Amino acid sequence: MRTYSNPASDSTSGDIVIELPSKSWSKYLSKLTGLPKEVPPLPGQDPTITGIHHQIRDFMFLDAAVNRIFSGSTLFSGTPSPLVVNGVVCQLNKVTLGPITAKEDPTTPQVTQGTRSFTTSGKLVVNKTTVTSNGTLDFFQDDVHITLLLYELQDPSNGNAVVIAEPNWFGVAVPDGVTDFSKPILYFHPTPFQVGSTSPQYSDADYPNKTASDPESVTPGARDWRELFAYLDRLGNQLAGAIRQGASPNQIVIMPFMTTRTDTTAGLLIKNNNWLTIITMILQDVSTISSSSSSSS
Repeated sequence: MRTYSNPASDSTSGDIVIELPSKSWSKYLSKLTGLPKEVPPLPGQDPTITGIHHQIRDFMFLDAAVNRIFSGSTLFSGTPSPLVVNGVVCQLNKVTLGPITAKEDPTTPQVTQGTRSFTTSGKLVVNKTTVTSNGTLDFFQDDVHITLLLYELQDPSNGNAVVIAEPNWFGVAVPDGVTDFSKPILYFHPTPFQVGSTSPQYSDADYPNKTASDPESVTPGARDWRELFAYLDRLGNQLAGAIRQGASPNQIVIMPFMTTRTDTTAGLLIKNNNWLTIITMILQDVSTISSSSSSSS
């Protein structure tokens, strides 16, 4: 077990405890100086991104991807089981999401690239050789390329209307070079509603439309659910950075958009027997897209 912690406030244990003391953060800020603002902005580039949580999240994923231990697996080639949600036989279809703007930072309002393929030049990534228990992290820049996709549960019998379920959006980040699509990484963020006047307020009531019911100017802290797609930008870039440092290229990220209600088993409207079908459908479709892209290039 690899545990990340803030030594100033956490008392954690594990096989390897990765701490982010002040000297690691100082090194990060030193490397950050003079770099253009990324989309989404990095900790240290946006005054609203504060706290050790955000610092840890941006770097632990690279470490986890580098050190991931694989077991034997193959991508299912048959037809997945029917996907039945609330009595509706659903399809999982790709949808387009354009760049999303928000008021996290008035000077850099764009928080996600949306669904597309793109290169991040000079991405700041952690040097994997410095990730040691009680060590000091070091950072460097690298160019990384990813493709971001978004899948939505839809009802084919009703003009592909959106199925009201939680979750019904699934973001996907695919780095270059994937040839085996049987080893996905599932990233869960089950508590999007955070209490506090300056914290993001993603209301469960706004989840079906993925927007905020009130603009920021009316309800301070009211947030657009689509902003959470920024997690795919962040995690996908760090995964691509890990691959550039020797991690297996056969890793992609799948992130369900969770509501606060889905933090509990009773509130999770996608039942257990549907998860394998959903993940299989996504992996099969992504593998087809990647194969087509390779053939055309």
